[in-house]
Amino acid sequence: MGFMNIPDEVLPLALEYLQIYLIGLTAILLYNFEASIFRSIGQTRTPLMALVMAGITNVGLNLFFVIVMDLAVAGVAIATVISNIISSLILFGILVKTDQVIHLSLKDLRFDPKIFSEIMKTGLPAGLQSSVFFDCEHHYPDCNQFFRNDCDGCLQRGL
Repeated sequence: MGFMNIPDEVLPLALEYLQIYLIGLTAILLYNFEASIFRSIGQTRTPLMALVMAGITNVGLNLFFVIVMDLAVAGVAIATVISNIISSLILFGILVKTDQVIHLSLKDLRFDPKIFSEIMKTGLPAGLQSSVFFDCEHHYPDCNQFFRNDCDGCLQRGL
């Protein structure tokens, strides 16, 4: 986490928060996916309200975990994960119960290897490309010159 310029004295706390926060990454991805479904039919208020409810819950849980349970940074991270789960569950429940075109039928949910393969064919190269550019930008600041046909900075660094 050195590239983020985190001071040494807070690095252990940042790592503790990040480790717990990443446990809830699936909930964040699910919320974003569900919110996109609602927005696709023009319903922007529904995901916002779910987020507001989760935000209020987050504040309450922060106070509980930090003050009552004395969990400090871990408590804040746990509260965030729980709040993210709540926001995704709210939208999931609405998707299952709605009678609109975005209705989600639990009995129709299944893994389709063919669709998964198509997603991987598109997503894997795109993800790899993004990670290469991210790594290049953060480790070699002059790297973007390479892609603008101005290679002096990159050639000096051995790119």
